[in-house]
Amino acid sequence: MGLDWNLAASNAYKNTELVNEMMNDENINPHVFSIHNIDDCLKKLKDLTKGVTRLIPITPHNLTEVFSYFEKNVLAKHSLNTNQLANLFTQILINPDDNYLHPVKKRKTIVTKSFNEVDTDPDISSGNGPLFWRRGYIELEASSGTGLGCCAFLFNDAYGNRLRVCTAGEELPRRKAYATVTNFEFVSD
Repeated sequence: MGLDWNLAASNAYKNTELVNEMMNDENINPHVFSIHNIDDCLKKLKDLTKGVTRLIPITPHNLTEVFSYFEKNVLAKHSLNTNQLANLFTQILINPDDNYLHPVKKRKTIVTKSFNEVDTDPDISSGNGPLFWRRGYIELEASSGTGLGCCAFLFNDAYGNRLRVCTAGEELPRRKAYATVTNFEFVSD
């Protein structure tokens, strides 16, 4: 079969002979990951980002977006004025040793040199997050509203041990569908 290499990739579907050959080729798998073993799929997805460092340029636009996210999604209700907010944000970025998450408290709290303790809001506004929060899972760190419906929990005991548990799947009690644990790990600093 001759191929027209001048044909744009977005128009390849118009070459029906090529499409039919690809559909009938047993060596072509339309799935990037095996859909038959979800654990294997999740492990491969995690491996894709293991050790990956992403560098993002520091621009006025990027800083503004990150600060807006910080103010809207990280901080809980607070009484900080605009200058104090900007100072806290900057100090967290440049002095991580003096501004850090509280190592023991169940609720996420930033311990700061300048402002003592500032409560934060976990990102739980989508997916199963609100449901788990209402059920009293204050260990909830994050929840995704799309895709696999993943949630992350961070449990702390009186000795400072920390266990992160990840779940996936929608919680639909009326349909007897529940999230399942997909991963757990002991967390150390």
